[in-house]
Amino acid sequence: MKKARFLLLFFIAISVFAQQEPNLAKYKTTTEKLNVWLKYTNALLDKEDYLKLITAAQKGISLSENHPAYKSRFYLYAGTAYEFSNNQYEKALINYEKSLKYAQQVHHLKNETSALMRLNYIYYSVRDTVKGKALTNYIKQILDTTKSNYTKAVLNGSLAEYYQNNSEYETFIGYQLKAITFKKLLKKDKVNQENIGISYLQIGSSYTRMKQYSKAIEYLNEAKPYVKNSPYVNAFLCNYYLQSFVALKKTDSIQKYYNLIYTYPTAKDSLFLNLSFANRSMSDHYINEGKPNTAYNYAKKAVVFGEKSNDEEILMEANTALGRVLYDKGEYKKAIETL
Repeated sequence: MKKARFLLLFFIAISVFAQQEPNLAKYKTTTEKLNVWLKYTNALLDKEDYLKLITAAQKGISLSENHPAYKSRFYLYAGTAYEFSNNQYEKALINYEKSLKYAQQVHHLKNETSALMRLNYIYYSVRDTVKGKALTNYIKQILDTTKSNYTKAVLNGSLAEYYQNNSEYETFIGYQLKAITFKKLLKKDKVNQENIGISYLQIGSSYTRMKQYSKAIEYLNEAKPYVKNSPYVNAFLCNYYLQSFVALKKTDSIQKYYNLIYTYPTAKDSLFLNLSFANRSMSDHYINEGKPNTAYNYAKKAVVFGEKSNDEEILMEANTALGRVLYDKGEYKKAIETL
């Protein structure tokens, strides 16, 4: 699944601002114009209006010709718009790298931290392992010298994500726990509190991958109070509870969390992703119970929702579950085709 979707845009302090494009002719100095335009791009980001944000960020880049810190921020916003608009990773990559370059020119730590965080995910997404490894080494150098709790919170989380992507779960957990420690030292606003919950959730998900399900539940319980107001995150939380309880054969909890997942309204792609995940877990449960026909019904649902999710990994996992059911039913030709 798209792990980075768990990572909220930690670096962005959203300002509510009039969403009508400002008339820059009203302002005398370049700095005034840049500040006004930056607030406008923030508002577009808040609205998730990525097409307008791309255009606005490009104009901001032109306005900030001799202002590297602003230019870094506008390149960052352009990268964000491309990344979250149909996963245009190559275009996002170019903009994030430029954002990092200009942030480094003026030692703007916050912009640099933000660019590094997103580049870490993008290098993984485009499978550039060489740049990804070099980036982690550079991040470690920054962590050895910085006194910023914000930077330590974000970049320990980025290192954690790097090791999670490489299935080094024990190392991932160590860095994620460090990230949580520093996040707890930051301002207790809604975004930061939710990020703490997401970090605990990611640790829980890693324990499910290591098949340590009781330990997973322990960290999912830690996550729960931090994400109680986020339907998007709660759907994932319920799915990892469900997966854990299926493995532990806790029948009442299995049904409880399966039903709960259907109560959380989220964006369509994540909704279908979560429903596919949930039905795959139910298929596993009924296979383990020796009920292949019931398992088949859930596996078919998992595939249908997986196709709607536009997530290749979740669809692959759904087809794997269906293939397992067909194998158990003795339908070997269909099982081979599905797998």
